[in-house]
Amino acid sequence: MSQNLQALETESKKLHEIPTSNPPYQALYLHIPFCAARCSYCDFVTEAITTDSAAIDRYLDDLLADVREAFDQGLLNDLKTVYVGGGTPSHLGQDRILFLLQELRGYLKDAKIKEFTLEANPDSLVKLDLPALKKLGLTRISLGVQSFDDLELEILGRIHDAREALEAIYQIQASGLDLSIDLICGIPGQSLDSWLNSLQQVEELMLDHISIYPLSLEELTPLAVQLEEGADEFLELPDDDEQAADMLLSESFLGRIGLKRYEISSYSRPGHESKHNMIYWTGQPYLGLGKGAVSMAMLDACNLTGEVKNGLSSLSQPVRIRFQEREIVDELDSEEAAAEDLMMRMRLADGISEEELRHLSSKLPKARQSLDKLVKEGLLEYQHKRYRPTQRGWLMGNCIFETIWDLVS
Repeated sequence: MSQNLQALETESKKLHEIPTSNPPYQALYLHIPFCAARCSYCDFVTEAITTDSAAIDRYLDDLLADVREAFDQGLLNDLKTVYVGGGTPSHLGQDRILFLLQELRGYLKDAKIKEFTLEANPDSLVKLDLPALKKLGLTRISLGVQSFDDLELEILGRIHDAREALEAIYQIQASGLDLSIDLICGIPGQSLDSWLNSLQQVEELMLDHISIYPLSLEELTPLAVQLEEGADEFLELPDDDEQAADMLLSESFLGRIGLKRYEISSYSRPGHESKHNMIYWTGQPYLGLGKGAVSMAMLDACNLTGEVKNGLSSLSQPVRIRFQEREIVDELDSEEAAAEDLMMRMRLADGISEEELRHLSSKLPKARQSLDKLVKEGLLEYQHKRYRPTQRGWLMGNCIFETIWDLVS
């Protein structure tokens, strides 16, 4: 057994000291850190593992113990969405996913779940009995297609091909589950023509939701090392202008077929937006459980005893924190929390309204001044009493986020 897997199991055996939140959690994220194989660009908290490994069963038992603790504390009663992500949750296989959904069903009995998403890859999705999962409350699949070009999939280290991706999509559509797919642009060796071909598949398949991500390579990932060493003279990471051209083509093409960009990376037909992700982007509390999961909550100081417990200490005032592996990884004061809310709103195509800005301005008195500056720079527009990112602002989002974070730095 690898040292990474041993460390993962050790961590997963520790129960979370879950803080009571006010307002209550609206979304639950469960992390499954297992895959059949790690992709060449991946730097996520995942472990390649065989499906017959007992480590998976031990991890699920510990994950559900955390869910039970959250349930016992009354933290799941107000949930609106559940998202099982990874990793590759579909790699668990039919029996384990059935077990997970059956257990969750009991813990979520008092919640009114509007959306329940499972992440999947085509190679393992095609082995699942989706109608059986749907009966247990699953409503949506987020499918990691990434490309409909076999050569591009090989470069990314994906273990499925375009045929399997299509087969998985047909299977999901036949089941009646909602479907979103992920695609990646800016892949080394990718041309505008091959990218357009992947977009045309979206039209032919009549998809309702798609997420598009420009490839971003972290240091020491296999693909980054391959490109740095020049192992293949024909492979080169596209520059910013080429990636921008891909994104502009995406918006134009998808807009013509009825898919509107409603967030930096997300397109949907009306009514098919991701409810779970909208909770993230509108600053509502969410609970993340599992290896590498992150939560966002407002902590009420009166609920803490004043003693340190698993990395959580007493707080002099209500603040928003994100915690991971039972240790605080980022503690935000009220001004920083307001700035983060404003940044998240700037991810959305609709931006932020006057009313919402007035609320945040009580903590960020110079927020309007900064947004007006971004309007002058052409990164935002002000129309109908809303500040919205322009197309230039969409492509240069980091400039917007940096300006907003400067309000508290």
